[in-house]
Amino acid sequence: DYVGYLKTSDGKGVMCSCIKNASLHKLYDEAKIPRKWWDNTLYDWNTRQDSKGYDLGAQQKLSEKVQKLFDYYSKNVSNIVNGYPPTITHGGMRDKLHSLVLEGGNGSGKTFLISVTLQDAIRRGHSAYFIEWSDLIDSCRSFHKEDAQDELRIILGTYDLIAIDNATPYDNL
Repeated sequence: DYVGYLKTSDGKGVMCSCIKNASLHKLYDEAKIPRKWWDNTLYDWNTRQDSKGYDLGAQQKLSEKVQKLFDYYSKNVSNIVNGYPPTITHGGMRDKLHSLVLEGGNGSGKTFLISVTLQDAIRRGHSAYFIEWSDLIDSCRSFHKEDAQDELRIILGTYDLIAIDNATPYDNL
């Protein structure tokens, strides 16, 4: 009887890839990760062209550095989540790496990067949540309502990683 596990040549049981993918997709859905980016990895990000297919030119080096930073973050996510963030040097300063803040125009890859980072964290056994800035602000505006308070507490207090997308600077609100 097939129950979602297969035996390897050395007799060990391993989860069938179709069952594993279905389980991961359920977790991605619960984390609210946009379906458009499911099953992508950091290495699916094109560091040579923008989302419209135009060459990045001089921006390619920056794109490659961003990809390298996200790779480093993903590899260290367990340490970060467990309170042991690595130290990085940026702008001539050394600092603990715990949060990433992205800035860029439409189509620059911010949503893609946070989506694949959350998926990687989930694959590593961590809980994650993707939320749009506007939804978070709505919850804050409704904070006087008990259910909104509960929702906000759950979002901010339950997950190992939270990605907030499409944040708007305060002066534009």
